[in-house]
Amino acid sequence: MIKYRYLLVILCIPFNPIFAQKNEVPVLEREVTVNINNAPLQEALNDIAKQGDFVFSYNPDAIHASRNVSINVSHRPVRYTLNELFDGTVTYKVRGKYIILQENDNVQLANKEQVIEGYIYDAGSGQKLTETTIYDKNLLASAITDKYGYFRLELPAGQASAALHISKKGYADTLLAPLPGKVNYIDVELSKSAAGNGLIEPPLITGNEKRIVLPQWLIPKKIKINAGNLTDTLFRKVQFSLIPFLSTNKLLTGNVTNNVSINLTAGYVQEVRTIEVGGILNMVRNNAGVCQLAGAGNIVGQSFHGFQAAGAWNIAGTMDGVQAAGAVNIVRNNAGVCQLAGAGNIVGGSFQGIQAAGAFNVTDKIKGMQVAGAFNTARKVEGIQISGAVNNATEVTGGQISGYLNRASVVNGFQLSVINIADSCNGIPIGVLSYVKKGYHKLELYADEVFYTNIAFRTGVERFHNIFLAGFRPGNFDNPLWTFGYGLGTTFGKSGKLLVDIDATVQQVIRNSNFIENNQLYKIYAGIDKKLTPKFSVAAGFTYNFFASKPGSPGYENNYSGIIPYTFSDATFSNGINLKTWPGVKISVRFF
Repeated sequence: MIKYRYLLVILCIPFNPIFAQKNEVPVLEREVTVNINNAPLQEALNDIAKQGDFVFSYNPDAIHASRNVSINVSHRPVRYTLNELFDGTVTYKVRGKYIILQENDNVQLANKEQVIEGYIYDAGSGQKLTETTIYDKNLLASAITDKYGYFRLELPAGQASAALHISKKGYADTLLAPLPGKVNYIDVELSKSAAGNGLIEPPLITGNEKRIVLPQWLIPKKIKINAGNLTDTLFRKVQFSLIPFLSTNKLLTGNVTNNVSINLTAGYVQEVRTIEVGGILNMVRNNAGVCQLAGAGNIVGQSFHGFQAAGAWNIAGTMDGVQAAGAVNIVRNNAGVCQLAGAGNIVGGSFQGIQAAGAFNVTDKIKGMQVAGAFNTARKVEGIQISGAVNNATEVTGGQISGYLNRASVVNGFQLSVINIADSCNGIPIGVLSYVKKGYHKLELYADEVFYTNIAFRTGVERFHNIFLAGFRPGNFDNPLWTFGYGLGTTFGKSGKLLVDIDATVQQVIRNSNFIENNQLYKIYAGIDKKLTPKFSVAAGFTYNFFASKPGSPGYENNYSGIIPYTFSDATFSNGINLKTWPGVKISVRFF
């Protein structure tokens, strides 16, 4: 008799001209239907192999193919069917078109890693569920079902799982207790969550706040799937990572809260409670504090409190503390107490404290101070904006100081710049040119004892406005005497009644095109303004005049010596400058 003890038996399946199952579906995932009642195992294997279009390979002494079995499965994967046949006593490996069956050695199995595998189904429809997370929260071991609903989870030898959690977004969580020391094959049906359309995760942020979206391309797909499925928060005191998926938090890192997080290059965790240090990048899904340091950048999805510093950027949903970055700080919602950046700070909500940047600050609402080398912009300012070039705001309660331009819709305070622009101002704009849309604007035609025909434009607010003027002295049109100048003025009194003006102006006096540097007329004016109609008023007052000139200049005697009608004082100083003074009058009509 031929001994079959070490004979490898191969069941050869006749060629099947129908290629319906010769597609890309893996051998173990091909569906079969088997109904056998008390028949030899070999007959069941033949039927399965024929339907699946593959070949079984096994030792007949180990598998005992002659024993009788019963099985009844309908449209189930080969893997499922084999587990129904052998109940975990046989393992199988796929090699091309072959499935190699081997008997389990229970003694060896006890010393090897524990294996849990199976399929996850929708309890209502029976459909296989992909991207379902199976995990052990103590060991941080996890597996995800593939596109066939199958998973395989291996646990280290000697570390049997006390309980397995099964989670999928939109379904109720399920808890399993695998048996130690053997292969566990399980099929689990998940029921939809009470919400019907999916699990409602605990809110990460409240109100109208929005979270920061982390750079998804840096986060491996399996970590993102787990983070979306799990409703648990896992805790570890310390985590180390090389890159996000090479971490002591393993593939569950998106759901782990750590006291201390250390990332050699880049890391990704759910929350940091004390300190995080990263060689390049730190990414935190929810909250972080008290200290976060990175060579390049820190990104916190929800809120950060404490001190955040990075070589390039800091980004957070909300921030309470200090942000310091070589380039830019970005907060999507509210922030305070201090932001420091080499380039700029950007806050989507309100900021309370100090924003300081080498180039720009941008925020919705600032309560405190904005300081930037180039420009600041905010919707509402309660405090002060200081910039080297431009400040822009919708509403200011406090002040704006810039090197070139201040722009605001409503100012309750002051503006200080070369140019100030506002829609309305309940305060004082101080600058070379201040324009307030609902402020003080008057076009003035006036005459005085030197220039009989003058025009001036007053702009700003009543309490402090700019005066731009030009004048002409009729007489010799071939050799005209004319002037231009600038001044500051204040007006007080009750609008619609008698107003009082006090002005100070300086004018350059020119004969034809003969411009002499030291040839200025200074005036101090005090007068009254009486409105006659809503758009028209008359004004008159007294002036005191100072005319500084240089008599030794070429053409002085012919051009300027006789323009002063009379003098109160006349003195020439050691530097050759002559100063004449006299009182005068000014009469004008004004148009609004």
